[in-house]
Amino acid sequence: MQKLRNIYKNFYENVVKGGQKIDAPPKYNFKGQKQDYKDFQRGPQLTREQLAQNQKLDEELKPQSRELRLKNAFYFCIYMGWFAGVILFVMYRLGSDEIGDMERSAKERIRLRESLKKENQK
Repeated sequence: MQKLRNIYKNFYENVVKGGQKIDAPPKYNFKGQKQDYKDFQRGPQLTREQLAQNQKLDEELKPQSRELRLKNAFYFCIYMGWFAGVILFVMYRLGSDEIGDMERSAKERIRLRESLKKENQK
């Protein structure tokens, strides 16, 4: 019974009277930066430092190392070589399979079939 009375007393003092808030939002985020809760309906508001930090832009882009640039250039050359190889292969295949030669061979086959049919009918 004493435990129940202590629970009720702690609850009454802390919650009902407004002593310690149980669901109070944290004052600091996980990075240790202070969060400003100005309006509970819109969620946490950014502090002046956070707003200023959001407006900052990088003054310059940091160049990549020479090793990384050469590595990327090498991979780019390999890709372009593969692409050029595919195009050259397709051009070679199209050049070797001339449409005129294919038409002539098809006409010759048709003539041979017709001549064989005529000979077989005789």
